[in-house]
Amino acid sequence: MEISPNKVWERKEWEEHVNDLLRIKHGQENYVPIPDRHNGDAGIEGFSFCGNAYQAFCPEELCTMAQLYEKQRDKMTTDINKFIENKDNVLSSILGPTKIRRWILVVPNHLSKHLNAHASTKTAEVIAAQLPYVDSTDFHVLVWDRSTFKTEESELLEQGIRVLRLERKTISDNDISAYQADKSEFASNIETKLSKLKPASQHQIEKARDAMFKQAIYAQNMLEDLKQEYPEYHSQITSGVMEREEKLHVEYFEAQQKSPTQHATALKEALAKKSKLHEDNLDCIATGTVADWLMRCNLDFE
Repeated sequence: MEISPNKVWERKEWEEHVNDLLRIKHGQENYVPIPDRHNGDAGIEGFSFCGNAYQAFCPEELCTMAQLYEKQRDKMTTDINKFIENKDNVLSSILGPTKIRRWILVVPNHLSKHLNAHASTKTAEVIAAQLPYVDSTDFHVLVWDRSTFKTEESELLEQGIRVLRLERKTISDNDISAYQADKSEFASNIETKLSKLKPASQHQIEKARDAMFKQAIYAQNMLEDLKQEYPEYHSQITSGVMEREEKLHVEYFEAQQKSPTQHATALKEALAKKSKLHEDNLDCIATGTVADWLMRCNLDFE
């Protein structure tokens, strides 16, 4: 399964992801998922023996902040009602001696303080119901999102159970022009190097130069996303780039010098040994990094 910071989840996919996160959080032997195919899930996705009950939810379409709040609020209301209404049979038999202290709605993104207020209202309703499987002296309804599970999600990525795939940010002609203006001292440098590779018209060289500027921007944006959201991946990638960069000075003296495409392939292979980032992302970073090398003095041709 692929994951990304802004992924739009399908319902079953999110439920599977949450259950995997909770198995890591509590340990396989301390978390009990509850299947919903036979007469529903009784208002919880699963529970831990420490007294946490969980319900996973995500809308399967993009929503405004207000729409997201309303859908999450309605889901909490519906499932807390189930949690209360099943007091006479189903939940008591499922939970056994476990007393629930926390009922937690797990969502991809929690963006509204109003949902916290709604959770407080539902907390009071559950306590008032005097349920036999609830510890009414210390019960709360909570909302958790992916930020709560950073450690567990990193573990899934490390184990290869999930694959991180970042989306390439859209860039405009204005972005390219601004980048080129900022890197103006490198523009002639990259044109000179490209002209050494193959006889071409000035127009062809300029098109190739602009394409490389674009590749460099894609890679720069992706590395910034990694630095902000997944610093371990960022460290792995930058370490791999530095190691590969150090070898360029030796490879310069080889009889057969590599083309930019060959350099990008070699870098991608080196990065793949360092990181489990999605292949498309490794390709983007490798291609953009080689473009950056061409702009600076790291890569030259005779």
